[in-house]
Amino acid sequence: MKKKQIVFITSNEFKVKVANVSLEGTGVEVISRKMSCPEIQDEDVRKIAEYSAKYAAEKLQIPVLKNDCGFYIDALNGFPGPFMAYVERWISPEGFLKLMKGVENRKAKFVYCTTYCEPGKEPVSFVAETPGTISEKLEGKYGWGSDFFFIPEGKDKTMACFPDDERAKLWSDKNWKEFTKFIKSKNK
Repeated sequence: MKKKQIVFITSNEFKVKVANVSLEGTGVEVISRKMSCPEIQDEDVRKIAEYSAKYAAEKLQIPVLKNDCGFYIDALNGFPGPFMAYVERWISPEGFLKLMKGVENRKAKFVYCTTYCEPGKEPVSFVAETPGTISEKLEGKYGWGSDFFFIPEGKDKTMACFPDDERAKLWSDKNWKEFTKFIKSKNK
């Protein structure tokens, strides 16, 4: 059976890997396409993803997926939120640990919004969260940025301690499960 392919607007192949791991056995395959999309500045990852998805769908005239992610640290009032990619230009993983030095509440979470949009239609979004904590020290050798200090709930090691195939399974796939149900019902 041929899989239904959907274009995921991203240059991040790890995001594509996570998507396809989550969609295994569904008959849906995500393929990537690099494209520069405007991103509005907002604290809500849903608004950011929806704006970019609508832009890409209209420009390409095909159905697309777009993803936006935020990293929210409780003790820092949700900082850096959806601005993590920008903040990482100035604050290294070591810098994040310095910000958290002496802080007891080390809860943090990633919030992802995956948005599907067809040309001429309104976007449909699917949100997932991966809760965890900030480690006391950097550890691991895989991944990038926050992977070296983020410990997903239920684990005792940072994300960077897990190779890509294992790490891809540690992220919540609620957004992909909901997207799969949506796309299957749409294709009946």
